[in-house]
Amino acid sequence: MTNPDIQQLSHAARRAVEQQNWPMVDACAGELMRRAPDNAEGYFLAGLIQKVSQRPARAVEAFEKALSLDESRYDAAVELANQYSIQRRNGDTVAMLERYESRLMNSPMYLDLAGTTYCDVGMPQKAWPLYVRANELQEGVDLFQANLAACGVYLGKIKEAREIYQKLLARFPGHRRNHWQLARLEKATDYEHVNQMKAVLASSHDTPDKNIFMYFAIGKELEDLGDWDEAFEYYKMGGDAVTSVASYDVADDITLIDTIIETCSADWLQSGSSSETADKTPIFIVGLPRTGTTLTERIVGSHSQVSSLGETQFLQMVLRRE
Repeated sequence: MTNPDIQQLSHAARRAVEQQNWPMVDACAGELMRRAPDNAEGYFLAGLIQKVSQRPARAVEAFEKALSLDESRYDAAVELANQYSIQRRNGDTVAMLERYESRLMNSPMYLDLAGTTYCDVGMPQKAWPLYVRANELQEGVDLFQANLAACGVYLGKIKEAREIYQKLLARFPGHRRNHWQLARLEKATDYEHVNQMKAVLASSHDTPDKNIFMYFAIGKELEDLGDWDEAFEYYKMGGDAVTSVASYDVADDITLIDTIIETCSADWLQSGSSSETADKTPIFIVGLPRTGTTLTERIVGSHSQVSSLGETQFLQMVLRRE
């Protein structure tokens, strides 16, 4: 396959990515891998397909293949690091980002994604300069600004975050999530923002499920101001809106709990108590919300031979890993 043919297929695929035409991207990726198996582009595009399909293991395989064929592909490297973070391979994530970070300085999109990935593994201090650079390269991009503000919150840069959210809301006063983020920053001292949010709701015909963030934001600020009854009303509206789209059935939880009680009996617990080991052994503390799991974790974690990791998503990710 000639270079012009490869470029034509690649350009068609990139246009399809912009249009989120994933069947077209998939077709182009397959054709590229078939006709040019030594070219990284087909595998990179295949990785994007697996990414949007939420198949991190397959996405990792595709991006790793692309990078093995062309190690200069920083786009594949950042996408790969992002998928590593989803798999909770934090060490691999950071190593990949640090290896390619210096090559991103002229790519606002991948500076932003690298920053988001650093935040995902709990390193917002590494993300901040990347977000700043992305916003310098491409000003006025709402996503880049919102990510910079969110990172600022992690780092205690409340003033900077507030200014960014206020600018975003000046352009898009109906953006529910940004109202919620602004409300979370500080304790409300007056009704100015509450009245702004109420005005947005009054002028909107959106269904309640579209206003969830706004309901909770108003409730939070009303609570700050000591307006307990009205705060409760908005919290209830938010909770009702969540319930309306959650497809939640309490009977499912009751069945699961009953099954756990029946299975994890005293005999079941005793069956594993005799297997002693000198090796490091994980201790899992599980339970429903508000049942004392955090207190138990702190008591156990205070032992000199126990180190606590806090609440993690590792077990869930292992169970879901393809």
